[in-house]
Amino acid sequence: MASVITVAFENWKAQEAASGKAVLLDEFVFANVPNLDPTQPIDRNEKLPPANQIVHRQAVNKAGLASENAVAYSVTMGADVGNFDFNWIGLLNKASGTVAMITHAPTQKKLKNQNGQQGNVLTRSFILEFQGAAEETQIKTSAETWQIDFTARLSGIDEMQRLINVDSYGAAAFFNDGFEVTRSGEQYTVKKGLGYVGGLRGELAQNQILNGLRNTKVYVDFSYQGNIVSQWNTVVKITSAATLNNYVDAAGFTHQVFAIASIDASGNVKDLRPMGGLSSQEIAALETRFKLDLSKKIDKANITHVKGNSTELVVSQQLLTTEVGKLQPSGNYLNVGDGGWMKDIGVSLNNTAKLSNYRINSIGYAYASISTDTFKSTNNLIFNLFGYLNNKYGAQIAVIPNTSGDIGFRVISNDVVGDWMELAKKSYVDNALSNLVTSTTFKAELDKKLNTNDVTQTSGTSTTQVPSQNAVSIWMNDRYTKSQVDSLLNNKMNTGAGGWMANRGVALTSSSKLADYRLNSIGYAWNTVSSDLFLGANNLFLNLFGFTDSTYGAQLAVIPSVGNERIGFRVIQSNNVGGWIEFATKNYVDNITLGKGQKYHSEKTEKVAGTNYTNTTAAAIYVCASILQRDTGGQANISAYVDSALIQTQSCYAKDTWATVSFIVPPGSSYRIEKGANVNIEAWSELR
Repeated sequence: MASVITVAFENWKAQEAASGKAVLLDEFVFANVPNLDPTQPIDRNEKLPPANQIVHRQAVNKAGLASENAVAYSVTMGADVGNFDFNWIGLLNKASGTVAMITHAPTQKKLKNQNGQQGNVLTRSFILEFQGAAEETQIKTSAETWQIDFTARLSGIDEMQRLINVDSYGAAAFFNDGFEVTRSGEQYTVKKGLGYVGGLRGELAQNQILNGLRNTKVYVDFSYQGNIVSQWNTVVKITSAATLNNYVDAAGFTHQVFAIASIDASGNVKDLRPMGGLSSQEIAALETRFKLDLSKKIDKANITHVKGNSTELVVSQQLLTTEVGKLQPSGNYLNVGDGGWMKDIGVSLNNTAKLSNYRINSIGYAYASISTDTFKSTNNLIFNLFGYLNNKYGAQIAVIPNTSGDIGFRVISNDVVGDWMELAKKSYVDNALSNLVTSTTFKAELDKKLNTNDVTQTSGTSTTQVPSQNAVSIWMNDRYTKSQVDSLLNNKMNTGAGGWMANRGVALTSSSKLADYRLNSIGYAWNTVSSDLFLGANNLFLNLFGFTDSTYGAQLAVIPSVGNERIGFRVIQSNNVGGWIEFATKNYVDNITLGKGQKYHSEKTEKVAGTNYTNTTAAAIYVCASILQRDTGGQANISAYVDSALIQTQSCYAKDTWATVSFIVPPGSSYRIEKGANVNIEAWSELR
């Protein structure tokens, strides 16, 4: 094997020295030259081989002083480089193309990791010796041993992170309208956004257009790509195909694919994107299963043989038959409903008839007769709650009268009407992730339910059957209570301001426990004391009490603040007042979801390393920071701490290489980033 310093280098070095420039050799070239004899002397005037013989080019990884008059240059080709043969190696100045040193060697193979076969890692070094080499190259560091195969470990780290993401996001996860496929004529748009596919996190920076799709699917194709000295990132591609599976391309990169939409023969789009993380997807599936099975059942334990005001219990056939027999038959009495004195009366806020279209069917309740301002734009049953001193503050509970039982909620603050929100128990949201129902417990719960054949259409004395809604409606249709008859005949319907209910409280037996909840309309109250408030703030109250006494009841409490609405519920049993239970609103769910309603912010000029900061937001934030090694050698570190605990440390060694830390900060936690003294933070971004 022969080596030589070229005449071209000596001439070029003299020119660089005359102009005061450093001698910079920054690239290795590998070639496969036919019929090359490595035992023969090398012509010092030899040039680069033709382009078709060059098999690989790579930047110098390390340069260091071997002595005052000798400089060592080294390059490492990792196990991700190949496959090719080479017998010619050259060291040159890339900018001028000047070849400084040439070696003729026996033919060697460079193999990469492929199809389960381990590749090889090769390091090649040149020692260039000439008078004053240290001074003219301006290299300060000593030569080191750089032959290390780090690609396997780095690949293992990348794969571990990918699998962690699969555990959190499943096969795929998308957010908001990111990667949604929409149609306009024959043009299909894939919207920009963030997503996870096969554990790879990728972002489509711009909307992508496809045309003329029929009987096909639209796939996203994520692949994590880079080389041994570059920064790796996820490459995102959009493809339309009937079927597409994960694959490995010619360069050895693995591609994770997922169908985000299907297009039928008419060009219609069906969205196939899983929304949110894996836990959100599992909760949605579980909710669908519960609604399907439990909607067919009635709890046997909910059959009661006594009267009351519970909204959960159902009466037995025996109780209903007995009580119906006590009622007064219908007659020519005062009609309170349609056609009576309450017909078409609306509710106004400060004389502005904002709620005039909510037609009142009974005192305190209303039916929405229009759909422009209703929950989910459909007919609703509306519960109206209004303030104690004026009508500027209030709340509305909307029920869609169908089998799904959807419930909406909004508040009115200083005449500003908030948006509708769908309600769910907060405890359901918090417990759903950890308390999944097993098949055994689910079957046990189903055994507690009534079968549909236990619902009867006739009267009788059974204590295990319950009447249907239709049967109850028929039996009750033409009957009034005796007290109702007396009240109607004696014109005692003045229940508004100035009537017999004006300024009266509601008492539980003789203890007057609820006397401070002053009534504005039958069934509703504004809390005027602070000793028993929901969350310690003024509330709107809905009070429900028993039929024959006030020892049993329930309360619905609302804090009417648009944008920060809170709603609670508690029950009263035998004069014992239960604790408040808070329902979860849309704002609460949004606040606990990472990435929901958040944006990336650059903090490079606002925050500095070594300083503690605190996440003062109500949600978790994501922090990412990077350093760049600008020196020709040495190790540079960057570390992340949360609540003074070390979370992550990354290092970079070669010149122009990066190191990055990324981590999540819970609400209220402190965090800081530490770095080495020889580098600066080049990027600092926060998702909040």
